[in-house]
Amino acid sequence: MSLGDYNNNRYQNNGPTAPTVYSAYRMNNAESEVDKTCMTFQYWNNFLRISISPKKETGNDQVQFDMKNGITINLSHTKARIFADVLKKFKEDPEKYNNAGVPSGPAIITISNGKEYNSEWPCVVIRKVDENGSVQATYVYQMKGNYFFSVLNYDESKGSFDRDLESYNGLELDQMITLLENYYNAMTGANAYSVVHELRYEHYHRQNDLKAIADKLGVELRSASSSRNNYSSKSYFNSSNGNSNSSASANYEPASIDDIY
Repeated sequence: MSLGDYNNNRYQNNGPTAPTVYSAYRMNNAESEVDKTCMTFQYWNNFLRISISPKKETGNDQVQFDMKNGITINLSHTKARIFADVLKKFKEDPEKYNNAGVPSGPAIITISNGKEYNSEWPCVVIRKVDENGSVQATYVYQMKGNYFFSVLNYDESKGSFDRDLESYNGLELDQMITLLENYYNAMTGANAYSVVHELRYEHYHRQNDLKAIADKLGVELRSASSSRNNYSSKSYFNSSNGNSNSSASANYEPASIDDIY
């Protein structure tokens, strides 16, 4: 059963769409001894979406993952901060914080030390649960160990080197913490404001250019729009299908060129 895919960013009733931004942080473990899965990250409708998807059985050497039949959890900036804190505590004490995590909507995401899965390495687990707390579906991403390395003692004459594997056994866990931290920090809007602030002069000059063009064409500009479109949106957690928002009205009113800004 499909629990989340890459096409859940559309609103109903032809209203405005919430853009989806795909993170380049993409982890996959097609050779996992637990679940052959990948873990991907998206930013959508003010949420961080974490998905775990199973490997497709293609019958050849090409590795593909079934994004339509994975499992997804949506984290707000607050839930992301809590989960980042959990992961940091897990790094310090994997026994105490085994199976610790955070719930969000109909799902819960946890970090496991891997023992219950006979894994030497930590595992991220997303479970879909019903209103009674019964687990309906589970996917596990086994983090890679003895995989990433740096080069030591490179000998150009022999083309030989040593690999430092041990230093990077927790790399995927560190990367996940980085992603969570960057998300909840970015959601303050401070970075977006600084960009808009620095572009204010560019916007000013563009307005002057548009005004000159409008004057030449005899187009009247207004300093402010007399009416704006207002959209009533439902949150991911309260919507009937968890994937879309509906607009308050399908009717649109004309706007002036000034309304672009």
